[in-house]
Amino acid sequence: MASTVNKILGRLKTMLRSAVEWGLIASVPPIKRLKEPKLEKPHYTQADDEKFPAAARKADLKLYTVILLGDDAGMRHGEIIALHKTDIRFGDGPTGAIVISKSSYDGKVTPTKGNRSRRVPLTPRLRKALLAFLPTVKGEVVILSKKGEPIRSSQPLRAWLRKLQDELGLTRGVHILRHTFATQA
Repeated sequence: MASTVNKILGRLKTMLRSAVEWGLIASVPPIKRLKEPKLEKPHYTQADDEKFPAAARKADLKLYTVILLGDDAGMRHGEIIALHKTDIRFGDGPTGAIVISKSSYDGKVTPTKGNRSRRVPLTPRLRKALLAFLPTVKGEVVILSKKGEPIRSSQPLRAWLRKLQDELGLTRGVHILRHTFATQA
């Protein structure tokens, strides 16, 4: 498979760069990656996309809010973890908006993947969920761990979603919500 070969070539290139730094070779030889077919990203069907948030809404307001941040706003897991109350602008436009300008990786807040800020309008259900959820949050960070501390990795989000995804027979993951958002957009 082309993607597997390209991962190996990427590791080889890293090793060769180290060899150049150590003075073992003069330069990195050209490495040509294989062309990979553009495959459709996994996403939820319309029916699954309706039942997942509906089940979460019954189970837990925080879980429901996390799902809507991925599904209705297209946020990556690191962007959800790094979301602050000041990033949510209820008075911005007719429905409000979220300004996504930072992400979290290994407990460090960094710029977003593309180093760009983006503004995403709130859907009515996301707006309603945030208005209900934010008063329960202490501090500036929106999504906190069960102990009330900022989340340091994507593992808690995956674990929260995994239980409900398994119960409903859905594909696991946080990022599938972003793909679903993009597919529907």
